[in-house]
Amino acid sequence: MPTYFYKARTLSGEVQDGKLQVSSQAEAASILQKQGLFVTLISDKPFDKETIIKKEGAGKALKKEVVFFGHISDEEKMVFSVQLANMVNAGLPLLRSLYIILEQLKNPKFHSVLQGVYHEVEGGTSFCDALEKYPKVFPPYFTSSVRAGEATGQLGKVLERVAAFAEHDMEVKQNIQAAMTYPIILIVVGAGVICFIITGVIPSFVSTFLRIGIELPLPTLIMYDISIILKKQWFFVFLGVWACIYFVRAYIATPIGRLWLDRTKLNLPFMGQMVERFSLSRFSRTLGMLLGCGVSVLSSLKIVQRNVDNEVYSRAIDIVYKKVEQGARIGDSLKEAKVFPLDLVQLVTVGEETGRIADLLNRVGDYYDTTSKYSIKKFMAMIEPVFLLVLGCIIAFIMAAVLLPIFDMMKLTRQA
Repeated sequence: MPTYFYKARTLSGEVQDGKLQVSSQAEAASILQKQGLFVTLISDKPFDKETIIKKEGAGKALKKEVVFFGHISDEEKMVFSVQLANMVNAGLPLLRSLYIILEQLKNPKFHSVLQGVYHEVEGGTSFCDALEKYPKVFPPYFTSSVRAGEATGQLGKVLERVAAFAEHDMEVKQNIQAAMTYPIILIVVGAGVICFIITGVIPSFVSTFLRIGIELPLPTLIMYDISIILKKQWFFVFLGVWACIYFVRAYIATPIGRLWLDRTKLNLPFMGQMVERFSLSRFSRTLGMLLGCGVSVLSSLKIVQRNVDNEVYSRAIDIVYKKVEQGARIGDSLKEAKVFPLDLVQLVTVGEETGRIADLLNRVGDYYDTTSKYSIKKFMAMIEPVFLLVLGCIIAFIMAAVLLPIFDMMKLTRQA
């Protein structure tokens, strides 16, 4: 029977190594996991000191080759979570799983980050501590769940939950982005057409009418003045627009500005319902996933507060956190926050009483996901006629500015 050598860590973080005589590498991993060990490496060859020193030296050299530029998309993070969960659940050691994923990565930025994680774990650092060195890549809910998985010896199951959450979260974001794409296209195309008419068509019409001696009506004068400003003072117009955008973004970056923006979005007709359902879904799913992974209630609430992406709900969760810290139940604390709907509060209360809070929170998340999809459809059904109405009014004003002088010219022609 072949001998397999392993490196693993106990639940307290102590590094262990040894050997097992088993029929396969998968059987060795299964035996070690049942003993409560977190497997980092299994090989059919012994780990001699020279080899380890060479590996650690290569790791330090690789870590110097850091890629500072580039972007890691949510889709790439989600794929990484799914791949890692599948491999660890299949019995592959963590280091072997990370190595396989590294070999497939095409994004140089993500490759550089995972290289750093790989060599940290290879050097004896816990997986969670290695991930926490890259907070801009791995969000708090991911690292906290991994820490809970390592502490309980259930990393595979925890990664599976995290992967499912990441996949669902990305799907919801894509639905929101898809809903906003059409209005943005309408705005850009409409603004382009209007600018072309104002700067290209109106001046030629007006110059013709002025030569004939026709007195220009008010709409035409307004459009002509706008066209002159856009042509001759375009730099100051651009500077003014840029300054407005800059100051608005600077204000929104402040806590008061962010609160005002998020509160305004929640109060907007049609869009407010969509934003509310999305925030409640994210709150329920994140909290349910973290509690299901074994993360403590207070730690879970802190992570959810950063992950909910809405200042109104973030401040409400802060109230809940303080109440729970004082010994109150989550359901009672949610009720006192006066932001969360009654059905969510009641289900959380029932979950606390029955010990099934994580499961019920996930079900609440499913409910809000379904209702958010209907809210998106409703928003899309209303946004098209609203934009067409606004665009139609602007085009009607422009047409009036063009046609009124033509009517005056025709009257002069008839009188002549």
